[in-house]
Amino acid sequence: SLHELHDHETDPQDMRNMGGLKEKMPITHIAMFISTLAIAGVPFFSGFLSKDGILAGTLSYYHIHHGWTIFLPIAGFGAALITAFYMFRLIFKTFYGKPNNDKIFSHIHESPYPMTIPLMLLSLLSVSFVFTLNINPLKSKGWFKNIIGHVDHSFLNMKIIEDGIHHAHDQAMYVSLGVASIGIILSVLFYFLNKIDANTVSKKLNLIGLYSLSYNKFYVDKIYNVLLYKPFMAISWLCSKIDWDLYDQKFIDGWGWLTLKISDKSGKADYNILDQKIVDGFGHLTQFFGKKLKLTQNGIVQNYLLGAIIGFLILLLIF
Repeated sequence: SLHELHDHETDPQDMRNMGGLKEKMPITHIAMFISTLAIAGVPFFSGFLSKDGILAGTLSYYHIHHGWTIFLPIAGFGAALITAFYMFRLIFKTFYGKPNNDKIFSHIHESPYPMTIPLMLLSLLSVSFVFTLNINPLKSKGWFKNIIGHVDHSFLNMKIIEDGIHHAHDQAMYVSLGVASIGIILSVLFYFLNKIDANTVSKKLNLIGLYSLSYNKFYVDKIYNVLLYKPFMAISWLCSKIDWDLYDQKFIDGWGWLTLKISDKSGKADYNILDQKIVDGFGHLTQFFGKKLKLTQNGIVQNYLLGAIIGFLILLLIF
């Protein structure tokens, strides 16, 4: 899209806009180059020691179990080859050759010391001698490994594992060196010497879909989007509708509406019937009889005696 094209043309972090940065960023170039040698598994660097240990472990596991476990060392050595290739591709496309975008290149400068000093420290830690104090680049034993010491597992036979790694070590080391060399050489041919055109190779590989498969990251994002993200969002939308439209609006608010209606009727009944008719009615009745009885209190003794006699006669007749 035009938006993506615009982002590519102006993004200073897009590797396609770089090239020739070695002269402008010498400290970053050296630090990155040393770190790349380490991650590519080149001897004299720490990455070679760690990668050698991992690959020896996978190769040993295959020697013990055979069968389908052959895919473990294939995946491990394949990753080592690809890592060496794409890391040197990054180095060559970023720091070597001609600038791909002069407008961006004119604003490039070396990072300040708060950023370059950590880079230099990390570069120093990428050298294997720091962890081994051993001039032999193929030996991993040293002070750091001695500190880690021997690891025991209750569910693994460490003697078998250690013996297997010991026997697979040399084979793994030489194969590791071989695949790293192949990856670096291919990267040099593609992106430094430009002896092989990457676009031509990618088009040929795409005849069977390999380039598109790699470029789209094996379609993991799309598969994730279709199988997980979209169904999750659909379920979330449905739950939201049920929660808001049915539960909140109908059930909860329905009870609120019903309570208000009952309260309204109850309030009217309480005021108009209980208060006005019953309570106030008894008050009015009492007031009425009080006014009538008040007339009998006239102070004439004969009337009081007559009332007493009449009352006595009524009681006599009743009983």
